[in-house]
Amino acid sequence: MKKNHIFILLFLGAFFHSQTTDKKYLDSLNAEINKTQEPGKKIKNILLLSDYYRKKDTTKTYLLLKNAESIAGNNKELKGMVLVSKGISYTQTNPVKAKKILLEADGLLKEFKTK
Repeated sequence: MKKNHIFILLFLGAFFHSQTTDKKYLDSLNAEINKTQEPGKKIKNILLLSDYYRKKDTTKTYLLLKNAESIAGNNKELKGMVLVSKGISYTQTNPVKAKKILLEADGLLKEFKTK
């Protein structure tokens, strides 16, 4: 019985630590998004945030990706980055759409030599 209490306490401690860490991470990303004016940095942080929400809240993920798309505008590299994230977000729910989006991203990004 004592072992069960110890296990429960350890589990709850890990759970609450995880919640605190997640909140700090989300707060940090949101702060960076709000203060950054450079489109590339803003989009990278939005994509990190959308990646965090991908399995937790798909509506929030798609809203973030839509926001990133509007910031990217006609910039091929930024638009390609957003499309990669968008394509990945559809892999589980709509593989055909995911493939189409990822191929579009590939077409935009193939001319860039950066990592």
